Amino acid sequence: MCGVFLMEILDFIIWLLTESFKNLMIPFGILGFSPKRGKLKWGIMIAGILLLIIVQNTGGDLFIAQIFYTFLIVIIFFQEIFGKKIQLFLLQFIAITSVDLLLWSILAGIVNKKLVEGTPTLFAIRWTSEILGCIVWGILCIVLKKYRKMILQVFLDLSPGYYTMLLLVLLGMAFMAGIAQGNVLEELSNRLQIIYLTLSTVVLILLLVLISFFIHTLYVKTQLEMENVFTEKCISLQKSYYEQKLLDDENMRKFRHDFSKHMGILNEMCKNKRIQELERYIQELDIQYRQVEPTQNTGNFIADYFINQVVSELEEQGELECEITGRMPQKLSISNGDLCVLLGNALENVCEALKQVSSERKFSFVVKVYRNNLYIYISNSMPENFDGNLKTTKDDEINHGYGIANMRKIVEKNNGNLSIKTGNGLFCVEIEFYDVIPD
Repeated sequence: MCGVFLMEILDFIIWLLTESFKNLMIPFGILGFSPKRGKLKWGIMIAGILLLIIVQNTGGDLFIAQIFYTFLIVIIFFQEIFGKKIQLFLLQFIAITSVDLLLWSILAGIVNKKLVEGTPTLFAIRWTSEILGCIVWGILCIVLKKYRKMILQVFLDLSPGYYTMLLLVLLGMAFMAGIAQGNVLEELSNRLQIIYLTLSTVVLILLLVLISFFIHTLYVKTQLEMENVFTEKCISLQKSYYEQKLLDDENMRKFRHDFSKHMGILNEMCKNKRIQELERYIQELDIQYRQVEPTQNTGNFIADYFINQVVSELEEQGELECEITGRMPQKLSISNGDLCVLLGNALENVCEALKQVSSERKFSFVVKVYRNNLYIYISNSMPENFDGNLKTTKDDEINHGYGIANMRKIVEKNNGNLSIKTGNGLFCVEIEFYDVIPD
């Protein structure tokens, strides 16, 4: 009696450790969910474990308590929105159950003995299948590590229809695993058990391949849709850029047309020594010239659009010390869509920061080219209360705050490096691209 009690305790501990591992590793290791910070989650987890112990000792429904515990892990440990965590819990619960049932069935078929509840054999099979399940999911985490961003993007963009299809496929897997377990428990002949287990394993593998193909197809579809959006955005930017250039050229021609008349007036004022009127007239001309002054030109319409948008918006609010140097290469292996996301986010951050600066405002955009490499240096004055936190200051935090992360993603995708430095009252973003300028 004492031996059975000890085995039940050990069974509970093994289940607790293995299920905790699997329910933490799938969201983090396969999907790339972001873990929450803070110690509160550990306190809630301990409370969940105590609840399991109480239910087990009072004869309550342990199965429901175990489901609640695994649900609690997903909810409290990860940052993603609640709805997506609910969806993930359902999918991973069915997937973990399917794998555990299949492994249990294979081990039971190998043992080929009558299984009685409470016997050492049944405990050994259960423990081994749980541990092997951890190994299976651990291997999957390692294999899929470099695809985590892709899988996470697909999961977050998953429509209700596609989610339902995926859920049904996993339910089919669980059904096949349940059949495999049922065949073992029915004490069929060893040969029939091998046949059933083989068929179940093949079907499960085929379903996993189907799910992988499904995820890859969804990812490609999502990427194409994003590229179409970026292409449309670039066309719109290009149109706005050339419309502005035409307007600037027209205004400059008008200014030059009247310039000789202005010079005549200035000359007459000098002869008559009308100094105060002369100063006012020059100030008026300076204002007119600034209004028709050619916009910044880096040689790239995307960069020019965002730079001129930022400079124009900031100059309306007051003095701005602006430095734009260098020329962007005519040909780049970086797509217009990627460049739009990168420079759009970078210069939006500049504008957001400089709006909070009350003292001297500085902004520089420097482009350098060396061989096939492109270097972009963007700097701006830091707000006086800047504490190093890169979190957005906009009211809508849900739809903002991803600028730096998106920039890093674009830079890494195009064989580059992004670094952020602060010093001397300046916030600097240094972007380096390697081998992006075709020969």
